[in-house]
Amino acid sequence: MITKTTLQNLFLFFCLAFSACNQGEKKPTAIAAIKDSASTMAPVCTYYIDQKEGEDMIKQFTTIYRVPGANGKRELMASYWLDSCVFVALHQFLEDNKDYDGVRFFMTGSVKSQILIVPTKKQTKPTDTSRHANEWGMKVNFNERCAGIFRSINVEMEVGNNAMNDFGEQFRGESTRGQRSSARVKGLSAGIWVDRCVINAMVKILTNPADNTTGMMLYAAAYLKMESTS
Repeated sequence: MITKTTLQNLFLFFCLAFSACNQGEKKPTAIAAIKDSASTMAPVCTYYIDQKEGEDMIKQFTTIYRVPGANGKRELMASYWLDSCVFVALHQFLEDNKDYDGVRFFMTGSVKSQILIVPTKKQTKPTDTSRHANEWGMKVNFNERCAGIFRSINVEMEVGNNAMNDFGEQFRGESTRGQRSSARVKGLSAGIWVDRCVINAMVKILTNPADNTTGMMLYAAAYLKMESTS
């Protein structure tokens, strides 16, 4: 958990904000469904923020961290599209494997940043900085039409670590490859963990015919403030 004593460092903390998109129109929808379900969810699952705050967080990230690509130069992306079938497949994997507690979205890439998804289990011996163990090489089953240029999953640890280290060197300025503490851009996270209940809540929206959604945008965002209990 993050306390007020670490507010200065985490004012620029990297996170992912989720926004559903209508088929064809790509505009936010169904956010109220997440808010309405928050009262029945565990505290860790109440990830709702209103649209204005979300837009401000995205702008904060863009202002501080955004690296636009030009002439083949590296590019730190501000958003990533994932088809609904990705979340449905993750949800089904977590339902079939009750000992998994969520997934971690890692940032990867050396030229253009991308997303790497790794299922997690609770650490057998958790610490303040490590509570969820990455389970590399697990096979999440996707249907044939499920694809995404920025999505990587079911990768082995060596492949995943290499891609993460590329991101660390190029975008976080890590002077020692693989050593996160050596980053010059310390506020930019290498990844974010998401509880299984959050995946479940999003899938309820994505599979609701009334919402007519085809996927979600993952937005890079920076915290505007931190609460003492967060």
